[in-house]
Amino acid sequence: MANRVCLLLAALSFATPALAYPQAASAPPSLWLDLRLTDSLSSGARITGMDLRRLPIDDPRQGLALVPGVVLTDGEIGIATSPALSIRGGTPGDAVVYVDGAPVRLQTLGGQGIGLASNAIAAVAVTTGVAPAAIADAGSGVITYTTRSGGDRLAGDVRWDSDEPFGAGSSVGYNRIEGAGAGSFGANLTFAFSATLQGQRSSYRGIGAEAVPIFAPRGIDTAVTLASGAQVVIPGFVQWSGDCDPASNGGVECQGLRRPFDWSTARRVHGKIEYHYGSGSALSFTALGSDLQQRFFPGQLILDPAMYEGERARSVIGIANWRHDAGDFRGAPLAAQVTVSLARESDVGGPLVAASEVNTRDPYLGIAFTNLQFTGLDVFPLPVTDQLVRNVRTNSGLRVPYLNREDLRLAQPHRVNPYGLLSGGWATTGIDGRLSSVSERRLYGRAGVEWSPHAHHGAVGFDAERSTVSLYTSGLLRQAFMDLFLEHPQRIGLYGSDRILLGAQGVLDIGIRYDRYAPGGEFPKVPGRIYSNPNWSPNAATSDTAYASSVARVFQPTRTQTFLSPRLRFTFPVTRAATIRLGYSRAVTAPPWALFFRGANSDLDFTSTGDLFGRDVDFAVTSLIDIGWHLTIRPGLALDVALFQKGLPAYAARIKPFADPLNLGDTINVTVLDVLENASQLGADASVEWRAGDWVGLSATYSLGRAHTEFPGPGVTVESNITKHALAAAAVLQVPDGWRAGSVLGAVGRGVSAVVMLRATSGEPYTRLVNLGNGTIAPGSGLGGAIEPFNASHLPWTKRLDLRLGKSIRAGGRSWEVFADFRNLLNFRNTLALFAETGDVVNDQHRAQLLASEYSNLVGEAASNSALEPDGSTINLSACGSWSDPVNCVALRRVESRFGDGNGLYTLGEQNRALNAYYDAFFGSWRFYGSGRTLRIGAQLEL
Repeated sequence: MANRVCLLLAALSFATPALAYPQAASAPPSLWLDLRLTDSLSSGARITGMDLRRLPIDDPRQGLALVPGVVLTDGEIGIATSPALSIRGGTPGDAVVYVDGAPVRLQTLGGQGIGLASNAIAAVAVTTGVAPAAIADAGSGVITYTTRSGGDRLAGDVRWDSDEPFGAGSSVGYNRIEGAGAGSFGANLTFAFSATLQGQRSSYRGIGAEAVPIFAPRGIDTAVTLASGAQVVIPGFVQWSGDCDPASNGGVECQGLRRPFDWSTARRVHGKIEYHYGSGSALSFTALGSDLQQRFFPGQLILDPAMYEGERARSVIGIANWRHDAGDFRGAPLAAQVTVSLARESDVGGPLVAASEVNTRDPYLGIAFTNLQFTGLDVFPLPVTDQLVRNVRTNSGLRVPYLNREDLRLAQPHRVNPYGLLSGGWATTGIDGRLSSVSERRLYGRAGVEWSPHAHHGAVGFDAERSTVSLYTSGLLRQAFMDLFLEHPQRIGLYGSDRILLGAQGVLDIGIRYDRYAPGGEFPKVPGRIYSNPNWSPNAATSDTAYASSVARVFQPTRTQTFLSPRLRFTFPVTRAATIRLGYSRAVTAPPWALFFRGANSDLDFTSTGDLFGRDVDFAVTSLIDIGWHLTIRPGLALDVALFQKGLPAYAARIKPFADPLNLGDTINVTVLDVLENASQLGADASVEWRAGDWVGLSATYSLGRAHTEFPGPGVTVESNITKHALAAAAVLQVPDGWRAGSVLGAVGRGVSAVVMLRATSGEPYTRLVNLGNGTIAPGSGLGGAIEPFNASHLPWTKRLDLRLGKSIRAGGRSWEVFADFRNLLNFRNTLALFAETGDVVNDQHRAQLLASEYSNLVGEAASNSALEPDGSTINLSACGSWSDPVNCVALRRVESRFGDGNGLYTLGEQNRALNAYYDAFFGSWRFYGSGRTLRIGAQLEL
């Protein structure tokens, strides 16, 4: 937030100064990172919005991988997968996120809910060290966005970029269109706004995916009449990827990386007005909105349009800030600050209703303006209501949209699929999918006072938030493994700090905060025993009194938890060029409510003891010791090094015994939520920042962390020690407009810029397993059947080099920039996962085991229909009318033509090609790799 608006940052000198809008495309390179933030007291860094807009990234969070101690664990390109950030070994998504002084972390699921576009950001600061006392829930780091503000002149810009012009082997149909503007209404009132549309016609896939054939239905091939007189339609198929000839593929060219019905659309808007008065006083209001809609490739359900799925996530947030400079109080400046925000977020996913599915199959440029509609919501009350919770607890009333509708279950009556498979989940009818809904409303308020007497800067204040959070997930037809809750958690916090000047340059910041968390709601005393608990009244469904008394007997209310969080930060210059800093803190990290309340209303009648049940656990408290050294070697060259010891308590699943009230004397072992206390990380971060005039700027970071974790188990404790490395660098080379070097060279070179972004991360650990052909994937494969010590193996390092080349020109009195954006320029083949049973991206035993039943089914069906040739494997498809299921014969005839010579004899070689094509399309090595090289071009116009 601007330094006249945000209490959270301004009161503690943690703010980033407001940037005038806009930034010229030909401006000289900035220092990529402010390694000391703005107050020099905390480890971390700050990136300006101008630099974010120069980087070859699709989401601002991807650029935060340049901050020392921050690792991008997912979502490295595109918009189909949200970026996930781990700060100094913390769980991705646990960092607290602020925008213009208001928290925006999605409390139900964790992570940043609202999406911000780069053109809405003035600056973003990441605190990896000790956070100020004013910030709650800061155990896993703090990300603070300041949105762009207006200036004293009317200005704006528009931008477009796309990969559509390039080959299908590297293009997914990515497009971005955005614009922004700002100005003022008179001397004291300013405004700024921005809007961004991003579309992908398909998700990015791993290297090699473009060469693997996949097929999609298109029209009707033929209809087969059964003995009963019923007709079965066999669809036609077109090849969607791999090598294909349009002349023999229904006139359709292969789409390379793209898959059908697999698009994503992100829409983001931002608006801000500010009114300034007096000396340093201001009022501001920020409005943010984001919307992410996606459709997902149906995979083996591609023949059942009723099972085509999508998701819609939406966020709207309003933030008001008031800062009032009250003048001097007893000879020292006094100021007050108030921040209020209101947020509403939702996320709905599941199968699409027929009309919505047909109307949204392939939106132009991947940008959809029509809202996806989901099956079941027409008959089902979502978000979750108190009545729905009661229905589930009492096992009565409406709980699932189409409960026990067996006529709607998935069915695969024939071999009607591109590979002629008899099994494998190639359903052609049914809507047996899952429906999910998350809804969250948050009201947040903060008020504080700053007073700065001689050598002190004191701040006191309070903050509070109240939320309404709900979650629902269940099958459309069955209640099995349903999860739902509706709760109203609250938090109240008090904080105080005093920043003391020590001598000419030293600073000691002492802070304390008190937080009171009231999650609300209740948990069953025995997980999974609600209406199956004998203490539950059978009349609870119809009697309010019986229901209330049943809840009192079977449930236990959650506790209110309170925490004191000390914060100590100290910095002192040891020389004119070198500064040391020390920090210590303890900070609470509340769990995502979806984890905390998981299974709180689930009964073992429709779930199992192996499913995770949330419990009223003590919240995790993280401790941090941070030691840093900052050195200015010379003007334009700075070095920063930090050492830290961080406690990393984590929420984890653990099996615990409970006395079973349904079977007195018996014990049930239930998987419940617990806190893993014995976990910590010892690490180091190093950063270098270099700038050479107006030509070159460079920032490079290295992060090292060694995590120690103890996993308690029955009779044994497993210890894990994992060392991780991360490198990141960004460099900019820009030839100023005023440069002269000969007529031709000077004309070409002026206004040329190059931005390079490099990331490299050591591979994740995993444990090799005995090869049983199960196809278990690492990491995250567990310990069952281990053939080596826990986490003894590692994936290879991942590497990525991105490049953006730009040329600024002036035409028609306007400033233009045209650019080319290369992602994974060197086409590194990054292995992100593999088979735990082989330590490789291939597992021949899994392939053989998965396909064995298909070979057996083919031979068995052919023999029963007298169509098996003497060689014992070739199937004669010339007389389909004599088959007990002629549809299967006709379908296999099409498969034989697709993968063979079309002579009606389905040989073993043709069977091998068809079945291996199926395996490669859905289980092939491409799915373990990161995305390959891709190129985009674009242009930006300054107005």
